[in-house]
Order: sequence, then C-alpha cells, then structure tokens
Amino acid sequence: MLPADDLEVKITENDAEIAAYQEMQNLLSAITDSLYPMTNPTGLLGDEENVFYQKEAYLSSSDVSSPTSLLGVSVDSTAPEGVYELEVQQLATTHKVASAEQSDADVALGLSGIFELSSASGTSTQITVTSDMTLSDLTDAINDVSETSGVSATLLQVSEGSYQLVLTGEDTNQALSMSSVSGDDIQVSLGVQDGSGAYLQELQAAQSAILLYDGLTITRDDNSIDNLIDGVTIDLYGAEPGSTVSLEIGSDLASVKDQIIAFVDAYNAYREFAITQQETTTAGGASDEAVLFSDSLLRNTNMALFDGLNSTLDNSDLVDSLDDIGITFNEDNTLALDETVLDEALLDNVDAVQSLFEFGMTSSSEKLLLLDSEPEHGGLSFNLEVTTDGTSGGITGVTVDGASDLFTYDGSRLLGVEGTIYEGLSLAYSGSDASATIAVSFEQGIADTLYKDISSYDEVLTTTIEGISDENEDYEAEITDIEQRAADYEENLIDQYAVMEAQIAASNATLAQIKAVLGVSDD
Repeated sequence: MLPADDLEVKITENDAEIAAYQEMQNLLSAITDSLYPMTNPTGLLGDEENVFYQKEAYLSSSDVSSPTSLLGVSVDSTAPEGVYELEVQQLATTHKVASAEQSDADVALGLSGIFELSSASGTSTQITVTSDMTLSDLTDAINDVSETSGVSATLLQVSEGSYQLVLTGEDTNQALSMSSVSGDDIQVSLGVQDGSGAYLQELQAAQSAILLYDGLTITRDDNSIDNLIDGVTIDLYGAEPGSTVSLEIGSDLASVKDQIIAFVDAYNAYREFAITQQETTTAGGASDEAVLFSDSLLRNTNMALFDGLNSTLDNSDLVDSLDDIGITFNEDNTLALDETVLDEALLDNVDAVQSLFEFGMTSSSEKLLLLDSEPEHGGLSFNLEVTTDGTSGGITGVTVDGASDLFTYDGSRLLGVEGTIYEGLSLAYSGSDASATIAVSFEQGIADTLYKDISSYDEVLTTTIEGISDENEDYEAEITDIEQRAADYEENLIDQYAVMEAQIAASNATLAQIKAVLGVSDD
C-alpha cells in the first residue's frame, strides 16, 4: 500500500474517532443541561434557574367545584410559601352608558356642536359634530380619539329599525365624563344624559374589584392584582360572595420531578452510547461500532459518573443517596426510576431532596451569600471573621480562623486567594456591623458533583478533538506533499522519456543515412 493510502486510512479512522467523541460530548452536555437547575446555580439569575426555588400555586375549595372559574394565580420564585384564604366579592368593571334609540344609523342627525368626552384614566377630548353627521359617523369620530379619551363607542342594532350608541370606558373602575362645550347639547339630544348631566341609561357602573384576603378587604381598580403578595399575580374571573378559595403556594414539585426524570433519561442515553463502545465480536475483538473501545478518556468519564452517582451525603433527613428517591442501577448500569418512591420523597421532604442534589452553604448569618464555588469546596467548614466600616457596609478586613491571607475583598465581595483551598470561592456580605464572626460550612450534592466533573471532561474532550483534527490537517498536508512529489516525479520521467525518444529518433536517422551512403539495404 502506498504511503498516501496509509495516511487516508488514518484520516478515516480519525474522523470516526472525532465523530464518536463529538457524540459523547453532546450526550454529556445533555446530562449537564439536566443537572444545572438542580446544582443551586449562582449569580444574578441563580434563584430563577434553580428548579427547587420554583413555586406553584394550588387552588382548592369546599364551596366551589371549580375554583379556577373565580380566579387564577401565577407565581415566581420570590413568592412566599404559605396558605391563604381568598373570597372574590366583586369584579372590577368598566363604565358603560347608552343613548336613546335612533330609527336610522345612516341618516343625518341634524345636530351641530362640540362636546367633551373622557374616562377618569383618559384625557378630556373634544368631539366636533356637524349637522350632516350620522350616528355611524359619530361612532367613528369617538373611536378615532379613543386612545386619548379612554372611551370607545359601539353602534348596536337593538331591533329592526332601532339603533343605540353604547359608550364604554377602556379601563375598569374609571367613570365616564361628558359635557357640552358649544352649540347643540349633543349628549342630551341623543338621550345619553339628562339636563343635569345624569346618565339616562347606565348599563354598567364603574366599580373596583373587592377581594377578601385572610379576612382583610382588598380593593383594586382592575381584576389583575400583582402587588398584594410578593411574586404573586391574582387574576379575578368571577365573583361569588361567601365562597372561599384556598390558595397554597409551595414548591413546584412537578417541575422538580420532571427535572430529575430528564437527568435519568439523559444519563441513560449516554450509558447506551458507552455500552455500544464496549461491544465485542464473537471472536473477542472490538465491534465495528465500538470506535472508542478501550479508550482511556471514555473509561475515566464512566468511572467519574459511576462514582458521582454512588456518592452519599450524611443527611439526617433520611435522603442521602439516589436510592432513597427511587433511582437505582440496572444490570447494565443504566438507571431505573421508581416514580412512586420519588413522589413520596418529594411530598414528604422536598428540602432533603434538594440537599441531595445541590451545592449548599450553611451560614450563621443570612447576610452572607454564595456567589460561586468549586467541587473541592464541598465539605469545607470554617469561621469567617468580617470587619466593616460600620456605616456603608464596606468590608475593611477578613480572616478565616484567625488567618488574614486566605481571602481578598472588594466592596462587599469576598474572593478566595489563589493557591489556597478557598480558591474559586466567591461570597458576598451585606452586613453593616463593625465586626461579625460567621460559621460557614459547605455540602456538595450529587448534581453539583456530576455537573462539575462532566464539565472538566468536556474541556478534555474539546482539546482531544482539536488535537485529532490538527493531526488530520498534518496528514492532509503530507498527502498533498506526497501527491505533489509523485506528480513532479511523473513529469520528470515524461521529460526523460521524451529526451530518450528524441535521441533514439536521431540515432535512427543517422543510421539510415549511413546505410544510404554504404548502399546497404534494410533487407
């Protein structure tokens, strides 16, 4: 086999290896994506990304068969957990008034004048009416300025040959206002108001929403209440005085369960890939699909995953391993999930399940927050002594069990010093006491352990893939060089053959001349 052919074979083998590593990397990324929301993410969006911090609203009632017909509730991660008793006594409504009946909507009204129109939330706007305008024209004129006035108009055919103009405020609990400016008294002529300004046909009064909240009367201008409980929006759909709805705000257990299932599925997909890479033929060699057979990177990754999945915590809440929440190993080391056991664990003690998965910090001060950490910080325990300027809270000194060279500080942020066991640890302190001693300890959960271990192997995979790709580029360059040298050699041979053929032709010509002189025949 020629050298270039050998290199082509190596490139083909390398391409297969790159494809296998890329598939492995994608499957590992799917695992980290499923784990991340359970690691206790840090940073500004950490609470929003942490699936254990997500909240759900649960409605129940012994008075109403369908509580959601009266109200709906949405919550975010800042909503306080608890149970609240709600009663919708009144919905907020818009103001609606109607004109007297008119026999034709497209006949000139014969009215000429200017009137002002607005709702309490709009801006008073003048409407000019000319004698040739019809009821349809007036409807259009009012709607042309509705964004400013806050009032819209609807023309209704209430019966055969009978029409009425209905005016509606755009916002709830905002009363309409009409008054004549000049000319004919338009609103009186149309039967909307009497001479004193009272509405003759008030179809619906403007009123506020009234909600009983744990016995307290709550009023709002509209039916969407987002400033009663932090992180909670209550939308009112129907009023039923005397009917109580219980609102319970708690952990979004369905989302937590879905996240755990997503992790199990992602791991099993990777495990199927790993099993394929270990398959052998009947003769005992690697199968064609086992591109990474006996690969040390694959083997080390598998071992790290297996160790992480088998890790345990010293948890007094009786949830210290995956087995306690229904996750066990099958014979081929894929994961099996008993959803009944998982459901019971989540219902009985979701906080313990949370501790099993995430990286957690226990602090004697609620003013100390975790911003970032590394895997090796799991199990750390120390006393942090912090001094501040006593006014703005600016940190002026930090020691750990008396040592002052383990953390640096900038404003309210504390950073572990490079080269110490605290390297990569980032904390924030918001206290303003002149000095404080804070007991701090860390526990690394299974999700955080696996997430950070897999992330480190992802970096190795990226470097490995880049190395093989570079090797292929070198092989390609070698092949190009070999092919060029072969082409050059071929060209040289052609040139040599051409010279030789020319020399042979010249010799033949000379021989023919000699024979002619000597009179020698070719015969």
